[in-house]
Amino acid sequence: INNNSSSCAPSNFTILPTLPAGFLQTPGSFSETLNWGASVSRMFLVTSPTDAEPGSYPVAQSVDTGEFIATATATYTVVVPDTVPPTVSIDSPADGTTVSTKGKLSVSASASDASGIGEIDLLLDGALLASCFNTTSCSKNISLNSLSAGPHTLTASAIDNGVPTPNSAEVSITINVGGGSRKAGNANQLHGP
Repeated sequence: INNNSSSCAPSNFTILPTLPAGFLQTPGSFSETLNWGASVSRMFLVTSPTDAEPGSYPVAQSVDTGEFIATATATYTVVVPDTVPPTVSIDSPADGTTVSTKGKLSVSASASDASGIGEIDLLLDGALLASCFNTTSCSKNISLNSLSAGPHTLTASAIDNGVPTPNSAEVSITINVGGGSRKAGNANQLHGP
């Protein structure tokens, strides 16, 4: 803003950046001529180097009229995206559990990640049982009455809040009918993306 009085001639302004080492600004500078009381806004892009360490960096813009200089400073924050998959486990039931076809089974899972958990899905033989959002635990009671005898696979899949990278854990359960049962030999295991 040109705050000169109406009796003054138009003023020339040059806007120049002061950047941390390796940072770039596009465009690099601006030159403006403003009448008294006039104002102007300009957009610019500041880019950090690809090898910049995480942290906060001061970015300054100075307006120079040749007689006066005014400076404004902002903070540019560099963060490193989280590309590590979340940790996920099925807390209940235990791998190799044998259950009857009567009643319900409680399924629970938990997950953790440095960037937080965005979603946990519980699946039975690949079919979705429940989805829980923005939480580190998820549970569901399932009816066993309609399940066939033999082995079944429970899966918990989690996605973090960083660069979304899924991870999952599995356990096997066996449905026992009339005293006869077959146990699946699947161990509790983690699967990467």
